[in-house]
Amino acid sequence: SNKEPKNNPFKEKEQKKKEESEEKKEKEENHEGLLKKSHNKGVLYESSSGMRIVNSQVWLGRTIVVLSIILGISFLVKLFLPSESIVRVKELNWVRTTQPEEYREVEEEGWDVPINARVLKSESRLYEMKPMVVGYREECVAPKNTFRRLPDTYFEAQYAEGLQREDLKNTWQNRHHEKCRHYPVIETHPEYRMYYEYSIWKWVDLKPLVAKGNENVEPHWPEWPYTDLENHRVRTKKDERKGTFIDEKQGSHTYKVTIDQYNYLSKYVSKHCKITWNYLNIKEIDCEPATA
Repeated sequence: SNKEPKNNPFKEKEQKKKEESEEKKEKEENHEGLLKKSHNKGVLYESSSGMRIVNSQVWLGRTIVVLSIILGISFLVKLFLPSESIVRVKELNWVRTTQPEEYREVEEEGWDVPINARVLKSESRLYEMKPMVVGYREECVAPKNTFRRLPDTYFEAQYAEGLQREDLKNTWQNRHHEKCRHYPVIETHPEYRMYYEYSIWKWVDLKPLVAKGNENVEPHWPEWPYTDLENHRVRTKKDERKGTFIDEKQGSHTYKVTIDQYNYLSKYVSKHCKITWNYLNIKEIDCEPATA
């Protein structure tokens, strides 16, 4: 008669009420703050509206990446894919540049003297602060208390100062049981070397010579002003041609053109031409017949 029945309705009701109270409390905590959950791909933060915020941030990042890829592809297409346009040839320009050199004696300085140079002055100067190993320092660490099997099969405590045995010297004990490392001691020492001032004959660049004009002037190289041909020479020559075109949709554009394109366009200045081009250069030119 004192035993409690197996299915007590009052106890079950109380247990159910307690579970509902705990569930309600957990939901309130989730709505009040952010609940941090581990996820396979990262960390999610969710609340009453937190999950929506995370998803919006993810989608925003993905959208930015996709738009960047689309813009990059469209830019590359415009950069390399040729297109046709009807343009008016506004003007043509040419620039021819000659780089002269003169063979003369110049004064230079440095740590080394070239061949065929004449030393004018030399002195010892600080070259660098060179690191050098001047010795080694030893750092030893005593082992922790362990047990070690001895050759005579006895077990004894191994302490930082070594095995406490009368037949072993303390120096041998410390060296045998401590772990020691040697580290280099490095100091910087000045290194001095000879520094030279010298003179040497060599080819030296002079001021570039430039000639330029438009379609009304026949292209020519700049006049050579030097009479001493033995000590003067041309190192490089450069011939640049450009054309300026008016596009009704995109405005004015200036492009580099080849010599053949320049000669062809010179007949059609202020005329309209069909040009196949991209943002880098002109591919093809087809102009209307010249009118009398």
